[in-house]
Amino acid sequence: MPHGAKLVIIDLCYAPLIAWGPLLAAVTVAYAVRRRRHG
Repeated sequence: MPHGAKLVIIDLCYAPLIAWGPLLAAVTVAYAVRRRRHG
């Protein structure tokens, strides 16, 4: 198991993968709202 600086590096590299789904959903909803509002 990594620890110390290696663990921090792994966490920083893995964090965007965790955030990808919620961020993609938020962008998709914002796009749909914008398209519906402006035709």
